[in-house]
Amino acid sequence: MGFNTLAFVFAFLPLFLAAFYLVPARWRAALLCLGSLVFYVIGVWKRPWCLAPLLGLAALVYFLGRGMQPRKSRGLLVLGLAALFGCLFFFKYAGLLGLGVTLPLAISFYSFQLAAYLIDVYRGRVTAETKPLLFFTGVLLFPKLLSGPLMDPLSLQQQLSAPPRPGLEDFDSGLRDFVLGLSMKVLLANQIGGLWRQVGNIGYESVSTPLAWMGIAAYSLQLYLDFCGYSWMALGLGRMLPAPELRASLCCPVHAGLLAPVAHQPQLLVPGLCIHSPGRQPGGQSPDVSEPVGGMGPDGPVARQHSEFPAVGPVSVCPHRSGAGRLGPGAG
Repeated sequence: MGFNTLAFVFAFLPLFLAAFYLVPARWRAALLCLGSLVFYVIGVWKRPWCLAPLLGLAALVYFLGRGMQPRKSRGLLVLGLAALFGCLFFFKYAGLLGLGVTLPLAISFYSFQLAAYLIDVYRGRVTAETKPLLFFTGVLLFPKLLSGPLMDPLSLQQQLSAPPRPGLEDFDSGLRDFVLGLSMKVLLANQIGGLWRQVGNIGYESVSTPLAWMGIAAYSLQLYLDFCGYSWMALGLGRMLPAPELRASLCCPVHAGLLAPVAHQPQLLVPGLCIHSPGRQPGGQSPDVSEPVGGMGPDGPVARQHSEFPAVGPVSVCPHRSGAGRLGPGAG
């Protein structure tokens, strides 16, 4: 169930928001966990077995974190990472082996989120969560469950422990952001993508050169607008819900110029995505822009390799300020 489906917009979201604002504050964490689980179950109702890896891996990481001693329990860390990535690789490549196993919904996102938590517990940067409800709420949080973003475990833990109070101003701005993202997805991305589908129907060997370039441009715009649309829908959901401050970990790419070179410097687009960054030290705070892995930082080899490509427009990054909001965009 995507954010742009009728079932989500006209059924799940209104019912969930009504219940969330009506229940006492002490029940909101439980409601958020239950609602997120229902959201996932609706998405996999034809494949209910997908719940097993999600809940099983989350339970395993919870107990491994409880038994882990910072900088000492290397065996538990290796066991947890082996289980997470072993399960991920199995489902990723089971189709190539002809086993007839489909990929569980969102397994990549929650596997890396759990791995980030386990690594931070081992490094002593995050204390192991002792309350199962808060742990599973952080894992299942539906605005980020299916398509990210990957959150900083320290920020997530702090905000789940002391959730912010809801406000009408946040709800109003969140609703505007959600409608904006929904419009970008439905009115722009889906319609522009139709041109690329028509090119595919014609046959790539039969299209003329101008039509081929138009198809390439349409496909690129569809990807960009899909991401922007999801980003703003997720941003809006986080503002409507007094949930953890996910959006302050990320940026707002909609202010970026069209086709800005975000592929060359992805830390400008999703700074909260990367597991390893200078701020991820014991007791440290994440910086405004995380340093990504793979040499893709502003001074890394990837950035230097593409430095000759001019930026089409400026990239605007949301500041990390207290109370700035609660959900940021993520790549789908």
